[in-house]
Amino acid sequence: MSKNCDRCGKPVPKEDNILNVEALMEDGFTYGFAPRHIACSPSRAQYIRVEPYGQPDERPEYDKRIHVQEGRGKLVEIMERDWTDAYRKHLDLSSTDIWEPASYWRDLY
Repeated sequence: MSKNCDRCGKPVPKEDNILNVEALMEDGFTYGFAPRHIACSPSRAQYIRVEPYGQPDERPEYDKRIHVQEGRGKLVEIMERDWTDAYRKHLDLSSTDIWEPASYWRDLY
């Protein structure tokens, strides 16, 4: 089941949901609660080093270039590695039904 993006209002397929990518991060914690396209989340998408993502978020409070200028370049490198790794895992899993809650619970029991 696809729900609508909380930013643009269009349906979000499981393969384009930033929450699914975020869930694959090392800590497994998601900061959002509503489905959102990857491109509709520029603060997170800027760390995915795979086309068409990776462009800096233009908002100053999130722009990774400003973090580098402020001496947090190592943190930006780590975040780019972690987000890109999670995105690649997500691509591998997006062809399965792992993100469908009903199948998850059915398979669990």
